[in-house]
Amino acid sequence: MGSQRFSERAEEARRAQWRLNDLPWDERIRLAGDSRRERLLAKLDLLGACEALYHLKLGARSRAGTLYFHTWKQDDPIIECLEWLDTDELRHLRTLRRLIQTVHSSEQEDIEAKPHADPTRMWRVGRNPRGGPSSLEAEELRALVDEATTRCLLSTISRQSRVPIVRAAFSSCARDDGRHIAFLSDLAKLSLNHDDTMHVVRMQGVVLRHIARIQSSLRPYFRVFAAVTDATIDNVASEVFRAVSAVVADLGTPWVRYPTARVIHEADRSPWMLWLLR
Repeated sequence: MGSQRFSERAEEARRAQWRLNDLPWDERIRLAGDSRRERLLAKLDLLGACEALYHLKLGARSRAGTLYFHTWKQDDPIIECLEWLDTDELRHLRTLRRLIQTVHSSEQEDIEAKPHADPTRMWRVGRNPRGGPSSLEAEELRALVDEATTRCLLSTISRQSRVPIVRAAFSSCARDDGRHIAFLSDLAKLSLNHDDTMHVVRMQGVVLRHIARIQSSLRPYFRVFAAVTDATIDNVASEVFRAVSAVVADLGTPWVRYPTARVIHEADRSPWMLWLLR
């Protein structure tokens, strides 16, 4: 896997660019519910989900600088891929911020106390845990978990929502995150040393710990994600685990067979593991 592969990834990212103003912002937002109270609750849930995703992406975006620092001496196509990734993430933040404003002003429903996600919990996701490894491989794996989580939540909401602007915005962001996962997976495969068993186990520990940190930061907002997707709180947590499992399984055989990896892959089917990591 060399420069040609990353050149293709960069070209794919260039062709996949979309503009914020192309989304259907003018279409009226009709929230689910037969009464004013039900519509207001649906509005609060959607706002909570949007704000949680905004701050989660904002925190994770700080990792881009670290990836630049580790890879600036590498081939130009890799740097170009990182530049497109950062461009996409900035557009996602602008999209989510505008969506929050649009939903908040919809249906002339006044909200006395605008809901705000606690940004501190979300922003911490972008920082390395105390004592955690800060190598390129570790940062790539954390970024993979970030992208898998946000793509899972965005795509699930886009499928379930009946609001056109929500479907359009979330599906567009989810497609970008899918490209980011493909690029970061290629980059991780290039960096990881599968001949060193202990190193692989340590890196799997990085993934497991980062999943737990994300689940912890999202825990106060699982209720709103469950509400906007017509699911249960456990379903939301399980879907995140399954999304991460699918991504790390693509990294190679050790990421499927090693006991540490099996903890990741089986977490969504283990009630005690869900409780432990959440």
